[in-house]
Amino acid sequence: MVFTLLLIWYRDVLMDQITGGEESLICLDRAAAIRGCAAYYTQAKVMDIIDTVLDIQDKLRANANRDLAIDCLLMSLK
Repeated sequence: MVFTLLLIWYRDVLMDQITGGEESLICLDRAAAIRGCAAYYTQAKVMDIIDTVLDIQDKLRANANRDLAIDCLLMSLK
C-alpha cells in the first residue's frame, strides 16, 4: 500500500514536470506540493526513485529484509 502511494505520488511529480499542468494529476488536492517536488527533483531523479520503489517491491516479494529495503528506499529519496 505504501509503495503504491509512493508510485502514485512520483508519477504525479513526473507528469507535472512533463506537462506542467494539473489535468493529468491523480492527487489534485496536493497539486501545490507536487509542483514543489517537481521543481526540486530532475526528471531523471524521479525516474530513479520510481525504479527503486519498483525494485524494492520485487525484493520484498522475494523475502528481502524489510528494514534494509526501507533504508535503501529512504536513501534513494535524498
